Amino acid sequence: PRPRPSPSPASAPSELPVAAGQGCGSLLRGSVPNAAACAVFVAVQTAAPFASYSPRSRECYACTDQEFSFRSPATGFDIFRSALPPTAPAGPAARAPEGP
Repeated sequence: PRPRPSPSPASAPSELPVAAGQGCGSLLRGSVPNAAACAVFVAVQTAAPFASYSPRSRECYACTDQEFSFRSPATGFDIFRSALPPTAPAGPAARAPEGP
């Protein structure tokens, strides 16, 4: 079997913030479980390239390029690139097993 290529930054949430301890944007949703879920939520719901997330408050913000350029220090928040969820691989392995 061939090794799977690593996901591109545009297709999978980055685990490393692009700006730690900073925030920006407009509140999209509270009660988001983690930064990766926030990054996906922002990508699916908006065209914003950045997501700002606080694990303490579990709030998720969408940040445009302009809002990112005006980001400010925010204790407990980090900014990540927004990203669409990874897609399932195509092919036989991706198909559901057939009945008996």
